[in-house]
Amino acid sequence: RTLTTNRHHCLLELGQPTVKMTEAKENTAKEALAERLKFFFSDANVRSDNFMRNKLLKSEGGFVPIEILLRFNSVKCHTTESKVVVEVAKTLSDILVLNEAEDAIGRVDKFTMDRMDDNIPLSLYVSNLPMEEAKEGDESSKAKFKITVDELRKPFEDLGTVTYTKLRFKPEKKDGNDAPHGKKKWVPAGSGFVEFETKEQLKAAADETCTVKDGEDVEPKKSIELGGNKVKVITMQEWLDSKKKGKKEGDKDDSGKDKKSPSKRSRDGDSGEPKPSEGLFNVDWKPRCVVSIKGLPEDCDRESLREMVSKHMGIADEDLTKKGFYADFSRGQTNGAIRFNDPCDEIEQIATKLSKGELEINGAKVESANVLEGEEETKYWTNFIEFKRKQIKQRAEEGPRNRNKRFRRN
Repeated sequence: RTLTTNRHHCLLELGQPTVKMTEAKENTAKEALAERLKFFFSDANVRSDNFMRNKLLKSEGGFVPIEILLRFNSVKCHTTESKVVVEVAKTLSDILVLNEAEDAIGRVDKFTMDRMDDNIPLSLYVSNLPMEEAKEGDESSKAKFKITVDELRKPFEDLGTVTYTKLRFKPEKKDGNDAPHGKKKWVPAGSGFVEFETKEQLKAAADETCTVKDGEDVEPKKSIELGGNKVKVITMQEWLDSKKKGKKEGDKDDSGKDKKSPSKRSRDGDSGEPKPSEGLFNVDWKPRCVVSIKGLPEDCDRESLREMVSKHMGIADEDLTKKGFYADFSRGQTNGAIRFNDPCDEIEQIATKLSKGELEINGAKVESANVLEGEEETKYWTNFIEFKRKQIKQRAEEGPRNRNKRFRRN
């Protein structure tokens, strides 16, 4: 009996660290989840995340269903259980609120559209960030930043509470022209933004790190180097003001008189530039990148299609844009299509789930969905290119006065 008792006691003793380790992991996961929830519902994120903003603004009471949050990669890596999300949300009662059914989360301080520019007096614009250029002649090679958003954030963290960091991307230009609409490739712009919690923190950070003040280059108190580059820092407000000023000055000729806009020159009989022709627009499309959808709900719009895809893929709207997502649809139509720049597994999954009714648009199932291929796919791209060429030609002939008119494909 003594041996048995002692052995049982040893087993209990051995089990205690395991229990404590499990509890510690759960607590760490909950702390990380709390940080993600605070971020997702923060002003800084809602301003830049179309998906979250639309959910908060358009849903009744301004709530986001927990089942949607559980599809976000940075949430489901911490938990897949709604009860855990509810538990964590309750610890953030000063900023988050649950609905009566406790199956959706909203903000205590409701977000409104008049807050969209509130980040300007809170942010720094950081440029000369290190980049790696794409290798010439290598189509698989892509330009990329040599740093991450976390590395951009780090040198500013001791100057205040950093609520948001963003690396800027821009549409790739080829031969001086933008890539065709819907097929844009996004490349690093070499700059980014760092947003602070308060104006006081922004001022303190600007005093320490800005390399430009009042339009003049200055030596910062704290010089920041990232990836071997000494970065340039300016307040976002001054950066925007300088852009506006440069644009206004660019609209004047050497004598200080206003330049005529291309549209005005055209009305005066001097176009200044050749008119767009049908041959300017083309798409170097790749196979199996288009999903044709039939039987769309009456209240469907492009944003609804974006929301459906973003939800399925578990990514933010900005990341969806980087993948070259495009909703080929006009309000009121019953059929449409969605497409990406490059083929991927998600395209087939979306088509399959839509057909089975496992994916819905605005709470409604569609009649059918399939990935286009063969002659059907070629016909789609031929029609799209022809439509865009006609649209470009008509816009050029109409001039800016009538550009509120839009083609609609049947």
